[in-house]
Amino acid sequence: MPETDHDAVLGIIAQKASAPLELPAGQTALIVVDLQRAFVQPEGRFPKLMSMLAPGAIAQYRERVAREVVPNAARLIEEFRAAGLPIAFTCAGTRTGDGSDLAGWLRGFDEVSRQIVGAPVW
Repeated sequence: MPETDHDAVLGIIAQKASAPLELPAGQTALIVVDLQRAFVQPEGRFPKLMSMLAPGAIAQYRERVAREVVPNAARLIEEFRAAGLPIAFTCAGTRTGDGSDLAGWLRGFDEVSRQIVGAPVW
């Protein structure tokens, strides 16, 4: 069976993934985005909301976060710390506590979460 373009791209990605990761000092930093408990713990507010909005999709989300996202992020963080390279942890959040300072689409998502889950996502 001939290889599809998609298979060829996956092969290239796999080949690149097997190469050692170069972390040149002074040119490299790790930015970790949205790995807070509300997103990655199985009973976090985001997975809970998504399980109510899209019940069929949440099992795959939880499985991928547990199998790929968290372990890969942990490995990267460990390597960056060992190399003495900077790491920045970021997340969307609110300083006001009521979400009034969130971007419009986040305010809407937060309101949906308050109505369905009984708590804000952010």
